[in-house]
Amino acid sequence: MIELDDTMLRRLQMIELELLIEVDRICSKHGIEYQIIAGTLLGAKRHGGFIPWDDDADVALLRPEYERFRAACEESLDTSRFYFQDIHATPGYRWGYGKLRRKRTTFLREHQEHMPYEQGVFIDVFPLDSVPKTQVGRALANVECFLTRKALWAPVGKVADSNALKRGVYALADRLPLARTRGHLDALIARGRKAVSSPWVRILTFPTPNRRYGYKRRWYESQADTVFEGVMFSGIQDADEYLTFKFGDWRELPPAAQRKTHPVSDIHLLDDAEYAEVLAHVEARRNRDATSNAGLSADEFLDAVRERGAVVCGAGFVAKMLLAAFDLHGLTGAVRGCAVSDVGRSAARVEGVCVRSVAECASRPKTRGAVWCLAVHEARATELAGILETHGISDAVWVYP
Repeated sequence: MIELDDTMLRRLQMIELELLIEVDRICSKHGIEYQIIAGTLLGAKRHGGFIPWDDDADVALLRPEYERFRAACEESLDTSRFYFQDIHATPGYRWGYGKLRRKRTTFLREHQEHMPYEQGVFIDVFPLDSVPKTQVGRALANVECFLTRKALWAPVGKVADSNALKRGVYALADRLPLARTRGHLDALIARGRKAVSSPWVRILTFPTPNRRYGYKRRWYESQADTVFEGVMFSGIQDADEYLTFKFGDWRELPPAAQRKTHPVSDIHLLDDAEYAEVLAHVEARRNRDATSNAGLSADEFLDAVRERGAVVCGAGFVAKMLLAAFDLHGLTGAVRGCAVSDVGRSAARVEGVCVRSVAECASRPKTRGAVWCLAVHEARATELAGILETHGISDAVWVYP
């Protein structure tokens, strides 16, 4: 087993933070609701980031949002850096939830070396399915979830379990065709789709923390901006109630003996040059979030535009409203350009201003030092901010009524 020292653990965490940022980017682009959960939310609230000894990260989505996320990954995932795995798309994959992984990394959990799929650094992406309203109904569903989870775990359990009898049971369970076990899981998912009125949900193939055998749906229906490692993510609005339900007295640190990382048999965390790019990407996102949430008053914003000029990123209703506001304050002459997307020049004009690509606007001398204003809906803001970052602009201000 490989012991992760502090330097290696922090490097792992920064790669996982990059993965979280990619989840947030895709969800923002497609209007998908997600939340950081479990130890990741606990870390955000208790430590402001990763729990110091934690080596993983978790996000969750209600089942309809999870399916939208799977589809969005096929369209929008940055496949030069990441890949997404789940039981319906990855041969031999045996988890009932997805994993977003980093290319050019290796992260082999002990006893999982023989699993027949690529295993890079990952974060877990959990779907939440409806379970029965009644305690008895959830207890019965929990039995089915337990058996399905153990059948999926069998190829690992038959070598990992310390009990010889259990290893034998797992070996027998491993003879079940994966397609059959997957069919049982699909039946549980289908049953959940018929129980959307239930106030309870759960991750079907992951243990629940207590004998309520589920989590309150409303926790996942109300999001709150949550800072994690200096980056703004979507968290659970009633975080205290959720964390107390899951962890008990979550503000107290566990005993030192319980502060452990997972056993790892092989690990590679990018070469130094690519890891430096990860850190740069993370820092750019931190700067963007710090600027977007700096709490600038309207007067401070207008003063900055008056002093430095502005580039309006957008060509729709929001951009027109912003340009009208500039005109009202006598700042029409301060607008140094309009930009949208990053492919070619647009023939469109917004309030008399020609709309150009970000690349063309950024290359023009008169836009240097200007306030770049993201005058778009939130779903487009993250995508457009990412384009700006590729041109060295990391302090754009999101302006939306």
